[in-house]
Amino acid sequence: MRHELLCTRDAWADAALVRRFLAAQLTLGRIALFLGAGVSAALGLPTWSTLVQRLYASAGRDLPDVPLDLAVQLFLDRVCDNDRGRFRNAVRDALYEGFELRPERAPALLTALAALTMGSQRGRASQVVSYNFDDLLEAYLEWHGFLVVPIAGDRAWADTADVRVYHPHGLLPYDAARREASADIVLDRTSFDAMATEAGARWRQTLGGIARSHSCIFVGLSGGDRGLTSMLAQAWRDHAALSEGLPYMGVRFAMTDDGLNGVWANGGVFTVAVDSHDAVAPYLMEICQEAAKLRTAANGIVTSQRTPDDNPNSAQAASQQSRVDPSADLTWPARSNPA
Repeated sequence: MRHELLCTRDAWADAALVRRFLAAQLTLGRIALFLGAGVSAALGLPTWSTLVQRLYASAGRDLPDVPLDLAVQLFLDRVCDNDRGRFRNAVRDALYEGFELRPERAPALLTALAALTMGSQRGRASQVVSYNFDDLLEAYLEWHGFLVVPIAGDRAWADTADVRVYHPHGLLPYDAARREASADIVLDRTSFDAMATEAGARWRQTLGGIARSHSCIFVGLSGGDRGLTSMLAQAWRDHAALSEGLPYMGVRFAMTDDGLNGVWANGGVFTVAVDSHDAVAPYLMEICQEAAKLRTAANGIVTSQRTPDDNPNSAQAASQQSRVDPSADLTWPARSNPA
């Protein structure tokens, strides 16, 4: 089915219309999440620069006055003697330094991301791609009793998990006794260069397959990763949305005009401007709530009931309850009521 109301780029400026579309896609199982460093920072973990500072501080060394990626490479070479296991452990210690996971007091953004992935009749996002090392989303979902499988290698068996979380840059679990870390992480220059090899090609194939068959929501990603943007550009050329006349395959959130809107648009991604990460959580929750309404409409579910006893003066109340149309179009709202 073609989505005529969003077949022009200008139409995507209508936030309510876009949310309604994403909600419809959620009911069909067509939402995938792509998460970046901005998510981890919003949950209380360090930014990249703070992480590197912690690494050097833990070794009693001064942070060299060089670009951060080179500083990481020097830490691996000179402090860890190029021992990648030792390096990985040092990064994990720095990542969770002073952090305590309290699922019962989870930040709003974590709650909203989890809500999108939790199994429900209204649909769920079962595919998540996290470019972060942490597994806070997995831990939060497991706390709620969901089966989650993190995938940090470029080869993996199929499974029956509720949610799959892909970690192309590696995995450093919060609870090392509960989950095994990945064999390596992508943080230094050498490991980034390795992503251009065969292993990186397998990752691009896997992630590209997810991207081109889903409406993607990007949170906490700046677009500075050229590997990501090139993968998206390729996925967009073969995306299912093109067969329905859509100019975008998903949305990303940006707090400021970072000058990358055009780069993302070339990859088929529309930029939603927000004042802060605090504004992202309500947006995601509204998608979940709207999807539930659409599913209710499709199933013809009565959301409120009255009996004749509730109102003796309205004997026909029970037989005249307002029911939604069970044939309502899940994919798109009626033209007379686009919002």
